[in-house]
Amino acid sequence: MKIESINQSNIEIASIVFSESWKYSHKGIVSEEFCLKFTPGRQKNVLQQHIFKGHHCFIGFHNKKAVGVLILDYDTNELISIYISPDSLHKGYGSQLISFALDKLDSEREINLIVMNVNKNARKFYEKNGFQFCGKTKILSREKNLSELTYSYRGL
Repeated sequence: MKIESINQSNIEIASIVFSESWKYSHKGIVSEEFCLKFTPGRQKNVLQQHIFKGHHCFIGFHNKKAVGVLILDYDTNELISIYISPDSLHKGYGSQLISFALDKLDSEREINLIVMNVNKNARKFYEKNGFQFCGKTKILSREKNLSELTYSYRGL
């Protein structure tokens, strides 16, 4: 897989991958109406905001086809987002992006990410790639049993 920084020449395709994968990963977690708001245009703005904040945004390609988006914060040593195109799932691209992220982030410090408690597929994926739930929880909605869980990577 080829991984490159998101810039003006590839932000449109990155926005499409980000939009499609966000909708797919949140289907059944949030309402369909809410998912429809996550258009490529909206996700382009999100990527631009991350870049403006100094976050490092990447896009992964396999055979010139965009397969994933990765957003890192070097200052907080956080994996902010990783999204894989729905038709590229279960092909190892997510694990390759995780490896890339671990190489870019400071391995001397704890590496963190946040995932929703109900996103069981993402939690399983992160655990498979060496992240562990560290016990930190932020409740989003008691009625819907939604919370954000912090996962940490402490190296092998």
